[in-house]
Amino acid sequence: MESPPYDIIEYLIAHGAYIEAAHIAADRGELRRAIALYERVWRFVDALPLAVALGDRGLAVRLALDANLPARANEIADAASADADLI
Repeated sequence: MESPPYDIIEYLIAHGAYIEAAHIAADRGELRRAIALYERVWRFVDALPLAVALGDRGLAVRLALDANLPARANEIADAASADADLI
């Protein structure tokens, strides 16, 4: 019987290495997974650029606020408002 494929991210999570797992997930392009891992260890500043890269402005605003970056949250929200005006 063949064993399931080895996933380094699951291994790291099992050993509490969330930041390392998030780095690998981000490198793989699994941005939402990386964000969730960063959030689990309250690394909102690290998750923020990933949300911006995804184009998820609502999530980015929340992460900026969680990271205590209200000015950055305002910038993101203002950019979303400006884009909405173009539609």
